[in-house]
Amino acid sequence: HAGQGEYRTASQTLERILQDYPNSPLAPQVLFELGRILLAEDRLPEAIARYQELRWAYPTFAQRRVAQRQLADIYFQLEEYDQAIELYRQLSEGQEEGEEAGRILHRLAQAYQGRGEFAAALETYRRLLAQGLPRDSAVGLDSVYFAQAALLARLGQEEEAIARFLKVRDDFAQSTLVP
Repeated sequence: HAGQGEYRTASQTLERILQDYPNSPLAPQVLFELGRILLAEDRLPEAIARYQELRWAYPTFAQRRVAQRQLADIYFQLEEYDQAIELYRQLSEGQEEGEEAGRILHRLAQAYQGRGEFAAALETYRRLLAQGLPRDSAVGLDSVYFAQAALLARLGQEEEAIARFLKVRDDFAQSTLVP
């Protein structure tokens, strides 16, 4: 149903399945899909509840990390940075390097920045850059260097900030961040 845009019908059907078959081995997958549909419907409190239920009731569910990432993203979207940071931290621990690890660290840094923890945001951006993301990464190295520059300026480290701004200008001439 959800693929046809009939989210309400799909979510009602999945809710009924959970109610009628609470001990089904498919329950974790049903919760996962229900969370995704509720998210697509912009029913964020309900999506949070279902993703949290999935995290705690089914800790070995194969797509648990994906659900946790979606949950963290919801909290980030709602500007509930404490919860987002906790989840992103858990996701970043032991995470292999690569595109997904980069996205998680990028969001973690943004969440720190949203919470006003500029030094923690700066350190997280440094961790992200230390991973050596490819130039064409979806994370956008230009935006990472630019965010670092802005944080350095905010923290009163003007020389380092200027150096970062110049790096964006010189290394990423095609960036939308460069006038």
